[in-house]
Amino acid sequence: MRYVCLVASMLVALPAMAQVTGDLTITNYRYAGEERRISATVSEYDLRGDVINTGPARTSLTATIVGSAANIVPVQGILRFGAIPAGATVTSTNAITLRVDRSLPFELNTILWSFSNNRAPSAVAGPNQTVALSATVYLNGSGSTSPAGSGALTYSWAFLLRPINSAAVLVNPNTVNPTFVTDAEERPS
Repeated sequence: MRYVCLVASMLVALPAMAQVTGDLTITNYRYAGEERRISATVSEYDLRGDVINTGPARTSLTATIVGSAANIVPVQGILRFGAIPAGATVTSTNAITLRVDRSLPFELNTILWSFSNNRAPSAVAGPNQTVALSATVYLNGSGSTSPAGSGALTYSWAFLLRPINSAAVLVNPNTVNPTFVTDAEERPS
């Protein structure tokens, strides 16, 4: 009999913009466009930045502004980065937009960042199993992993294929160890 189960989606619950590690720094801001005057003392600026990664390699990263001096207001406060090798400095793939009141000092070092990984978890659905008709099948997703700092795994199991006459139902499909009972045989063709 052939029942094919799949971890249909393993969602990563990211912490609400929490600092991943102390090994990331945003620096080397550069203008990515012309100053746009809003008023006599307020202007908007587009800036790119570099991330310095003194920790392990990352497949991608999102940096979000979570604080700044009172005269700096993020209009678009998210920088994105592609692959970042260990010990490397990488330039953002986009720019932030800041609205700045120039009647006060414009100090970029007052910007506070939080970081989140955008790395996918690794889904491991367990070994293939051969069981008798009416047997309970125990699935095991405990070998699945989530990249460090990206939050807890959640599970959502579903059948991809079932024998034609099967009405098997997954019990607890949103857990690491769901079960089902085989109820039909698949005849080899």
